[in-house]
Amino acid sequence: MISARKLVTPVVALLLASGAAALAYRAASEPNAAAPSLQARPDPLVAVTPAQRTDLPIRIATEGHVTPLAQVDIRAQMSGAVLQVHFREGDELRAGQLLFTLDASEAEAQLARVQAVAANAHAQAQEALREHRRAVELGRANFVSPSAIDTAAGKVESLKAVLAAAEAEVRSARIAVQRSRIVAPAGGAAQALARGPECKFRRGTGLFQPASVTCADTTTRPR
Repeated sequence: MISARKLVTPVVALLLASGAAALAYRAASEPNAAAPSLQARPDPLVAVTPAQRTDLPIRIATEGHVTPLAQVDIRAQMSGAVLQVHFREGDELRAGQLLFTLDASEAEAQLARVQAVAANAHAQAQEALREHRRAVELGRANFVSPSAIDTAAGKVESLKAVLAAAEAEVRSARIAVQRSRIVAPAGGAAQALARGPECKFRRGTGLFQPASVTCADTTTRPR
């Protein structure tokens, strides 16, 4: 008769062998199952750039006051109203750039008057010169006295002086007309404009600094 102990031992060994075989089969099948999932993942995108040495700007935000190295005070050289402003606050100006156009109607009218006076003086001087030449010719023929020739010569010299004075007035009037166009004497940044169009300036008044002016409309017109 076979004992119960001898029967249990082979059964336990068989169960252990079956478990070990199952574990071995599972271990062998798991890598094959995970392989498809690993192969399905896309390759990572990597960008490569060479290293460079360069200077980086350093920006510091702070508060302060800007003081110009030099400042030019521009003053009107004639009296009149501002017709047009040719710049805006903060613009970078260059030397010789047109800044203001003043009303030159009075100066232009004065120029026209003195030009007419100069033209009249020139005509009179030419007539006096012709009369003097005729007097000289008549004097050679003893038709006029030497005193008449001297009088004609004096008249010529007098009218030449009148013509010279009239021509000087014309040059002065032309300069006055040119002064209606105010240009920048040097380059730099424009300050705040305290004068707008229709403001009337007196000669010597500053165009940027506070001064006594009469304004009909202080709104600055666009260029």
